[in-house]
This record gives sequence, structure tokens and C-alpha cells, in this order.
Amino acid sequence: MDRNELEYNSLKGDIFFIKAEYKVKGKEYGIIRVNKNQIIALAESIDLMSVAPSISPKFSKRIEKFILPRFMELNYTVYDKNFLIQDIGIEISKENQKDIIEALDYSSVINSLEEKGYSIVELKNILKNLKMHKQI
Repeated sequence: MDRNELEYNSLKGDIFFIKAEYKVKGKEYGIIRVNKNQIIALAESIDLMSVAPSISPKFSKRIEKFILPRFMELNYTVYDKNFLIQDIGIEISKENQKDIIEALDYSSVINSLEEKGYSIVELKNILKNLKMHKQI
């Protein structure tokens, strides 16, 4: 996928930023560093959480409206044969950080990711150690 075709993300160097029109003034944002495989794991965890029976319909809609499409776009982009960056930065909001950490607590997500060899603890640590800054 051409970086000019991205709908939710803006690639600058090796960091995917949230496009300005999707940012909210006063919200906190930070950059996580992940590899390509961890992007797959994060996208899958968000996808599985969006259909979990125990989440509220309102929360499910919010996931399906922005978080899931954004991470699927990231996933497709980094797995394009022309994308050569291995260590990738992804800007996320404090709210999305909490959402993804919550997704990593769902048993269906844990089972699916661990079955595929992903480390839940490692993903959670990446997210929990995120330094945030306010959007001005």
C-alpha cells in the first residue's frame, strides 16, 4: 500500500502517526515500538475483542469505527513486499492503549495469540511502558 493511500495513518520515517483529523486536542498520545509480528498480534487482539460477547455494543462500535480499521491498515502496510522497515513506531492514544491492554486480558485473545506463539506479557509491557504527551 502506498503511504499516500493511508486513511488512518501517516508514515514519517519509521513511525506511523494518527492522521491529524483523527486526533483530539487535550488527549494524550504516545509511540509504541513493535516489530511486524507484534503488529499482527495487536491487530488480531483488537479484532477478537470487537466480537467478544462480554463487551458493550457501544464499545464494540468504537473499536470497529477506528481502532480496528487503523490496525488492519497498519498490518496490510507493513506486510507489503515493498515495506522494508522491521522496527516500527505506532502512535496511539491513552484511551486506545487501555483498550488494547483490555483486549489482551480476554481469554479468547490470550488463547488465540499464545497458540500462534505471541507473548501476551511482552505485548502488555510494550503498551504499559508507553510515555504519553498531550495533543495541543
